[in-house]
Amino acid sequence: MLSPKKSSSSRKSPRGSPSPSPRGTPPPTAFPSNRGAELTAEEAKVIKEGTEAVLRLEYEEAERIFAQKEGLQFGVMHALTSVFKVAVDDTPANYKECYKRINGMFDVVKPQCEHCKDIISSSLVGSMFKMKSPKVHNILGGTCTSVGVLLLCKAGLQLKSEKLVKGALNLRRAWKLMEAVYAVVKAEKMDEGLEDSPPDWLSEVLFGFGVFQFIVSLVPPAYKWMVEAMGFTGDRKLGFEKLILSAKGTALASVLSRLAVIGIDQLYLDEVEYATQELEKMLTDLPHAIPVVFMAGWSLREAGRIDRALELFSQVERESTNAPKAIIAAKLERGFCLERKQQWQNAAECIQSFLDETDALDRRSWSAYELGMCLCHLGKVEEAKPWFKIAVKTARPNYTWDSYAARKSAQFMKHGVHPFDLAFHAADLVRWARDYTEALEIIEKFSGDVDKFPNDRKAQYHFLRGRLLRQLKREKDAQTSFKICIQCKPKVESWILPHTLLELAEIHIVWEEPDIARKLLNTCKGKYKEYDYETVVQRNTMRLLESLDGKSLRSESPMVTGSNKVPKGTDSSSSGDNKQSTEKDEETADEK
Repeated sequence: MLSPKKSSSSRKSPRGSPSPSPRGTPPPTAFPSNRGAELTAEEAKVIKEGTEAVLRLEYEEAERIFAQKEGLQFGVMHALTSVFKVAVDDTPANYKECYKRINGMFDVVKPQCEHCKDIISSSLVGSMFKMKSPKVHNILGGTCTSVGVLLLCKAGLQLKSEKLVKGALNLRRAWKLMEAVYAVVKAEKMDEGLEDSPPDWLSEVLFGFGVFQFIVSLVPPAYKWMVEAMGFTGDRKLGFEKLILSAKGTALASVLSRLAVIGIDQLYLDEVEYATQELEKMLTDLPHAIPVVFMAGWSLREAGRIDRALELFSQVERESTNAPKAIIAAKLERGFCLERKQQWQNAAECIQSFLDETDALDRRSWSAYELGMCLCHLGKVEEAKPWFKIAVKTARPNYTWDSYAARKSAQFMKHGVHPFDLAFHAADLVRWARDYTEALEIIEKFSGDVDKFPNDRKAQYHFLRGRLLRQLKREKDAQTSFKICIQCKPKVESWILPHTLLELAEIHIVWEEPDIARKLLNTCKGKYKEYDYETVVQRNTMRLLESLDGKSLRSESPMVTGSNKVPKGTDSSSSGDNKQSTEKDEETADEK
């Protein structure tokens, strides 16, 4: 019987051998002199071997490798090893060790670089902070670049542990230092004409600068003034270009840049196939790099390659002997994969294993909701109720997925689970597995009953049916379903409305009617401020508007080349009726 266990806060997680004391490999006391940012072949080999050990999550081996040499780069990599350890296993001991190492590096830096001393010590950093020293290469390679990376890591640790003010301050410091360093790089044209991979220090600059530019550019308009007042500016295209350039290198920052570019391709540009191909290439280069293997499993699952994703998550479980939380996370992801294969019992066991092994709130509400749904599919409705209660209790405010999980769980506890709710859940999972025909068969089993449904349920039916029909290139039928969906004016499931406008916009892009598509997207962007899945809608709205305006991040995007267009004369061809119908739908949505 699957049921919630008592709190596991007192249970010790399995741990590998204890990490050596930070004092065992102290940070360097002096930086390499008069040789700028260049590493010798031997030093570069040590950095590469240590980086690969870090990516395998073999922390002790990485520390042993980095201890072979003295110098700033090796001290920084030693500190970054601790950062990775915290990212994977955020225990208090790991936090303490990581802070100690980063602060130790700062103590070494302060006497040797006035710019870094000012950045680290100041309570506020002015927006016009600039580099002044003419020794460009020594500044970039010797100190400032590495300090910027460490400040960024420290800010991440503080924000993760909810030290918001300190985290925001260090985030600003890191940004201003990266911005100033990049200004020197740009003035000296150091990032132009790079046929080979950039040096490690330049990869770090481009990674830090690119990440800031891209993330800040995604801030919703309502909060943009606040971010800009803090001194942050974002250029999405520039950030993406610098991440691509950084990804050509061999440093740890280059690996992270490569993962970031792939993530942007998949999550922002919706270039799923391209992203999965790039991840398979990374797996060839780094077959045992746990972050790469994990991300590849997630990406391939989203691409519908469920069996391959299961293989990769199983690999993470086998090889993450030094990272118990990575093993637990991989079990959860396997559970989500098995859900998409409708193997409810196996999925439930994996998800419950995750919930039993951790008390962290991260993903707890959504996981409890999904476990409850698996049990309902198995006919164990009473066993599902305690998990629905956990989903409600552990939902985090302002987290979209948690809000949805809590609302649906409360609904099912109060009113029970209707057979259509199970069909909708199953069909949507199969849709994520990219089997649109099977998903349509599941949902259309209720086609004879849909007219008797209350409006919210009827809207759910026509929304999912329209989504599936659009993927099957039956745009005319999809448009009809979306029209009915909007006319239902759902109240509880109001998140459906902006998603429906997005789907209609995609149809009119295929029909080569950009003006109608732009009008639908602008309505979506301007009319809907409070609804579930806001970030998903905003992201896709920006992506489609940029494509319509010829500002796509990748010029080879299908939205630009037209590879998704349907030939004229088919079922998907446009007509005046299509235009008039969609404009009426939009007016109805506006009224809602």
